[in-house]
Amino acid sequence: MAEHETKSIHLLQRLMDRINCEYEDLSYSKCANYLVDNYNRLQDISLQELCDKNFVSKSTVRRFCQNMGYQNFSELKLSKATEEKTAKEEMGILEYLKRQVDVSEIDIGKILGYLDDYSSVYILFPNELYFAAYEFQRQMSELNRIVYLVPNIDLHFSLIEKLLDTSLVIILNIDEQYTNSLEDYIKDIKGKICRISLSKNENGGDIVIGSREQSVDPKYLYLYFLDMIFKLFENRERFSFP
Repeated sequence: MAEHETKSIHLLQRLMDRINCEYEDLSYSKCANYLVDNYNRLQDISLQELCDKNFVSKSTVRRFCQNMGYQNFSELKLSKATEEKTAKEEMGILEYLKRQVDVSEIDIGKILGYLDDYSSVYILFPNELYFAAYEFQRQMSELNRIVYLVPNIDLHFSLIEKLLDTSLVIILNIDEQYTNSLEDYIKDIKGKICRISLSKNENGGDIVIGSREQSVDPKYLYLYFLDMIFKLFENRERFSFP
């Protein structure tokens, strides 16, 4: 994979891609798995810790980082801080969107219920919605919930084929063309499929995100919606007791 292509994909997703790759070097998969499991404290993980915990050499870690598109482990860790700074700047628009987005309480309760009921979550989406999907993935990782992103179903179809009945597949629609392009891929997959749409007229929308202004960019509508779902889910997790 060319470096400019690699750098356009967020760190957490790249790590998860390494874990799921059937042809990946086992030592690379071990390093990636350790970093995903400890993603919230990534900045505190030293090179020595990564080596010791996974029984790999420093040269192996360097090759792993270069395979990911970074020169070394320090640059890999720096990318997380850079991504979080960019995310904070992008998330500033959410205050404005609170007055623009219209979603029913029934639909909100529905997707929260799905997140409770299904252990694995996969999000299928067009490229325009990458940041919104990534930000939700990053937020859910704070609760130790792994969300898999599938921006290109042609490249990730082997992953979709392996889904279990305990999997939730969330489809973020922006138009009927994208919806229709997925039908042949998802018609036979296992698990629960939840289609989220911007209009009641779109094909198969289980949940509809409305906007009081037609000029709002779809990527920001989804950014607000997924952020709201995360915060509600986070509060439920925080105040739930066994």
